[in-house]
Amino acid sequence: ALLPVVLVTLDALIERVSLRRLALAGLAATALQLCGHPETQFHVGVLAGVFVLLRVWLLEITQSAKVRLVLVCAAAQVIGVFGASAAVLPFAEQLLESADWQESTHALGRTMPLEGLIGAVAPDHFGRPRAGRFYQGPLNYNEAGLYFGLVPLALAVSLLPRFLIAPRRTRDGPAGHAVIIFTVWLLLCGAVVFGLPGVSIVLERLPLFSKAENLRLLLGVQF
Repeated sequence: ALLPVVLVTLDALIERVSLRRLALAGLAATALQLCGHPETQFHVGVLAGVFVLLRVWLLEITQSAKVRLVLVCAAAQVIGVFGASAAVLPFAEQLLESADWQESTHALGRTMPLEGLIGAVAPDHFGRPRAGRFYQGPLNYNEAGLYFGLVPLALAVSLLPRFLIAPRRTRDGPAGHAVIIFTVWLLLCGAVVFGLPGVSIVLERLPLFSKAENLRLLLGVQF
């Protein structure tokens, strides 16, 4: 739920750096760090980082200015960690001393079968546990939830052709940047969620990714 808030505050900070906007981005990051589900917080942080890097890279400014913007956005996340330190520090201490961490337990490495895409348009296709219907879908009900509403899906499909034939100034502006950023999001998250060959090998060698349930990057596909 906080992912859009984090993105909006970071986008505003990139648009114009100020102490007020830095404070707002830091506040959003603090709220994220207090959510209480570390893996999801980690994945939201990763998605926000990809957003910032792509958003800044698409700006027509000098390289040094781009570096400064990335550092300012990173500072907002540092503020978030400090703001939530009363919860983050005890958790980190317990985590590093836990048997789970010491035994180098790795992520389950689960992936979504392609049939799970049916859930994007028919959320009850495989059943709905809370309605008393036996669930026979891929993975568990929550993590197989691709559905985000037929209206936004229909709008996205109908508007994409109009965007592709839009004037160049539209494609090179904020709308075009958004399409590029979230297309990259979709491709990266989709490669992880649907198990593109070789992706799991890379994730196993990356810190934190090797521990986390990366199927939750389904969040990026939904967004």
